[in-house]
Amino acid sequence: MTTHRRGERAQTLARRQGIVAAGLVVFSSSGFHGASLRDVAERAGLSQAGLLHHFRSKEQLLKAVLAWRDDEARRQLGESVPHGLDLIRRLIARSSATPTRELVQLEVIVSAEGSAADHPVHGYVRERHASAFETVRRAFQLAMGRGAHADRAHDRPAGAVATRPKSGRHRGRPDAMPAAVADDRTVAGRKPVEPGNPAQCFRKPTVR
Repeated sequence: MTTHRRGERAQTLARRQGIVAAGLVVFSSSGFHGASLRDVAERAGLSQAGLLHHFRSKEQLLKAVLAWRDDEARRQLGESVPHGLDLIRRLIARSSATPTRELVQLEVIVSAEGSAADHPVHGYVRERHASAFETVRRAFQLAMGRGAHADRAHDRPAGAVATRPKSGRHRGRPDAMPAAVADDRTVAGRKPVEPGNPAQCFRKPTVR
């Protein structure tokens, strides 16, 4: 590959990244329906025709923005994704790392708009939320299992008996979990997603 072609590829990649960054700002403030490719093009310093050279439609651009967002989330989790309580701690730390206002707004508005069955990323939103729910549920389940194992292994005084409250109203207890959370069937009205890897809760939307 010649130096000239490398330069063209780098320039194209930089331009696409600039369009995605502009799309993030516009979609996070106006949503999918309120956003226009003209607004994105102006923010990216391009003509609308120039933008369409890289992204054929507003739907394709939104999916590219979501793919970038999910790639960033996976990168922050790290290559070696933890499990159980370590995963919960990592997720909390990531959420506390002062995310940009645009990312927070994008999550809120896309989740709200995407609940409509005719929205272009409706399937992506449903699967992502179901997968994230199942991943966190499994992490808590694994953490509780390890805690119970450690509790059984701990030396107790002779004759001591482990007890548990009769009421499930104690905060922080597994038996205090609401039925709607404990029941897998409440996840989007279907069987829970089998994530295999916790990072799959940040699943790229399909670009057609």
